[in-house]
Order: sequence, then structure tokens, then C-alpha cells
Amino acid sequence: MTFAPHFPLSELRCKCGCEPPDEVLSRLEELSWNLEYGFRDALKMPIRIISGHRCAEHNADVGGAADSRHLYGDGADLSAGTLHGLWLAGFAEAQIYHRALRQGGLGTYVSRPGTLHYDMRGDRSRWRY
Repeated sequence: MTFAPHFPLSELRCKCGCEPPDEVLSRLEELSWNLEYGFRDALKMPIRIISGHRCAEHNADVGGAADSRHLYGDGADLSAGTLHGLWLAGFAEAQIYHRALRQGGLGTYVSRPGTLHYDMRGDRSRWRY
């Protein structure tokens, strides 16, 4: 497997340190390239991964949704410097429209204004918490 230069597996794996299953690894690899081209290269700035893959136990510990995309390895919470999550969501929407990012979920959080959730679920889903 070849992960994107700025999003190695170490940045995307579960914070508990468990080994992701093979099917999750392949999704994480694809996610890393989406983040590389669709966010980092396009914004020309570093992107920080707050949370990538989560195993079921860790997802429950952090209060993640029961069917969170983090469980599947195709979702990540991220931030980009001082950019607001809502701005990042608008940017991501444009990137999806221009096919620089895969269609999926975009979510922002009132309690974490600098954070954006992006996932590659394939269908459009949007939310604000």
C-alpha cells in the first residue's frame, strides 16, 4: 500500500493503537490521497488529522455515532490552520463539485469551529452539530 506523502497510515490509524483490518486499510489509503489532492495540494497548506480510523471500542469511548464513517476507514476529522470549519466545508463542497474530492459526508461542529468532518461514503450527507 502507498499512502499519500502528507497523510501516512500513522496519521490516520485509530488512536488506541489497534491494527486496522485489511478492508479498512484500503479505504484509509484512498482517503489519504483524497486528503492530499483535494485539501492539502489545493489549499497549499498543512492539514491536521484530528481523528481518522476508529475501532468500535474507541469510537464508543469518544462518543462517536454508532455507524460512524471513522469505523470504515473512509472518514476523518481535520483542521487547516486558522480556517473555520464552515469555510472548509464550503471549500470541500466546491472540490466535490469539481471532482477533486469524492462525494460523501461533510460535517461541522459548533463546539469545534475549526474542525471539518469529511468522508467518502459515496452519497451526499451534510450536517452541523
